[in-house]
Amino acid sequence: MPVFPFPLMKKILSLLVAALAAWAPLFADNDELQQKQKNIAKLRAALKSMNYLTKCEPDAARFYMYLSAASWNKSSTSVLPKILAEYEKIKKAGGEVIMVNYDRTERAARKFIDDFGIDIPIFRTTKKKDDDLGLPGFEPAESLPAVTMVDNEGSILYRGHAATYIIWPTIITNSGCAASTTGCGGQIATGDAVYQALCRVKYVSKAKPRKGASFYIMLCASQLYEECDAAMPAIIKEYDAIQKAGGELVLICVTGDEPVTKAYMEKYKMPFPVAAHTYKNICGANIPNYSVAMTVPEFTTLSSGGTILGTEHGANIGYWRNHTASLP
Repeated sequence: MPVFPFPLMKKILSLLVAALAAWAPLFADNDELQQKQKNIAKLRAALKSMNYLTKCEPDAARFYMYLSAASWNKSSTSVLPKILAEYEKIKKAGGEVIMVNYDRTERAARKFIDDFGIDIPIFRTTKKKDDDLGLPGFEPAESLPAVTMVDNEGSILYRGHAATYIIWPTIITNSGCAASTTGCGGQIATGDAVYQALCRVKYVSKAKPRKGASFYIMLCASQLYEECDAAMPAIIKEYDAIQKAGGELVLICVTGDEPVTKAYMEKYKMPFPVAAHTYKNICGANIPNYSVAMTVPEFTTLSSGGTILGTEHGANIGYWRNHTASLP
């Protein structure tokens, strides 16, 4: 029986190991591809299982925008025409919009469809907000209206108030339909981290955030909503008191580009810094612990280092005093 020389056996073994190592990534890639296909199929099956109130059902898409809305919610009826006007652009970009309707009866939901001429996939849910609809990536709305964007596997790309729908092109471009972008704030920081982040924001106002403030109030508002109109005079009036207490207020307009935001600022003669909420402008600044408002108007009080001191509806602007009571 022939005996292989040990050096030759050693060489053969090393070649086999190298060959297996070279093939391993291919097997891994194949497993990853199979899992991706399973995830896509799971989401498509879940979407097909819904009971749609409109004739159109969702097409297979690169990304999906879930719009949570109801006819009894004024904010929903304010933003809906804007989103419907954007629908064709979203479709051309490979996306699909699906409304999750929270009306109390099917009759009310169907009237909502007729009144607005809604021609997108829409189904009604009677589930409680903590229940799962079985749609990968969809999370029940904490408040209405809300948007959740997911890729075709159901991974969350973005969640926020429906008024921020306008930034969808940048989310898709930046995410590549793969990265999760549920918020856009950094970790809790120290020192003047909030001011440093605010310096990276582009403002439509001449006013800029003051350096060395002991706290900062991030106010999210929109020109589309009556609640913002009602609260704005009191907010402007409160600004002097905020500054005298060592604080600063920055308004983020969550609907509209720079010209729209500037017109909103000029309408009320806002004395504080004002910026448009574009993905690059606000999320790119990486403001510590800042996240997209789920309701508007909404204000969040931050310490100079980025610790959240409190969050309130914009009508309760005076609550910043309670938020900052523990500051030195």
